[in-house]
Amino acid sequence: DGRSTTGRGGTEMAFVAARLGPRAVARSVPRCVVARALSSPPAVDEEAAKAAALKEAERLAAEEAEKVAALKEVERLVAENNRSVTPDHVYDVPDGLGPGLPEDPREVTTLDGQPALQRARTVVISQKAQSAMTSVGHKSKAWVLHWKVEERWSNPLMGWTSTADPLSNLELKFETPDQAVDFATKNGWNYELHDPIEHRTAFGETKYAHNFLAKLAEYEVKVHGKKVTRFDFAKPNSSHYFRPLTYHGDAECRQHGLNPDIPWK
Repeated sequence: DGRSTTGRGGTEMAFVAARLGPRAVARSVPRCVVARALSSPPAVDEEAAKAAALKEAERLAAEEAEKVAALKEVERLVAENNRSVTPDHVYDVPDGLGPGLPEDPREVTTLDGQPALQRARTVVISQKAQSAMTSVGHKSKAWVLHWKVEERWSNPLMGWTSTADPLSNLELKFETPDQAVDFATKNGWNYELHDPIEHRTAFGETKYAHNFLAKLAEYEVKVHGKKVTRFDFAKPNSSHYFRPLTYHGDAECRQHGLNPDIPWK
């Protein structure tokens, strides 16, 4: 039909056709191979390909937008959980905390009537360490602004520590360090900003259940399972109960209850 064959497959087919004839080629070569070798590649629908690519790009963009929205929601929930200073009736009002710094922060210092003695003082902005007496760390989330204490002395009458600084025991709490920095800047104070406290949750190995089942017994049960012999009784209707001895070990401790004098052995 006037079409030429190119490549290795086309050369081999031409050689076979020249030696054996067209009928032999048709009988020896599968029809799918002959059709693929002699036919042109199918035409690609460019419009359909562009539409599919555009649809895929829109799907990826929608997934990315959902991820960004989910991250923003997580950040909002974390901020809500860490809130420990701002009351609800202020937090729920849009812009309830007011704007930040004015263009010239010295305007606030001039108009607030602050004594000249208290201007240009240095404040410390930090978080309080968590109390060792409790596992609750909510009180350590707030950022505390306090003044560096000036001169102190020991009172000769009672031996108490005295000071002439009215701001020595004053603390102001803020939700974020930025709010504390803005407040210090508006009042003309120098500030020292400390790093946030790292909150870590550590779980101990001692449990309340160890009061009733010793830690060693728990370990033996975990390792040996039903083969553990700790709970084997020497005779029926017996237990591992024993009466502890006194401090000197010369007698058993006094027992209380309905029948404290009945022997237990």
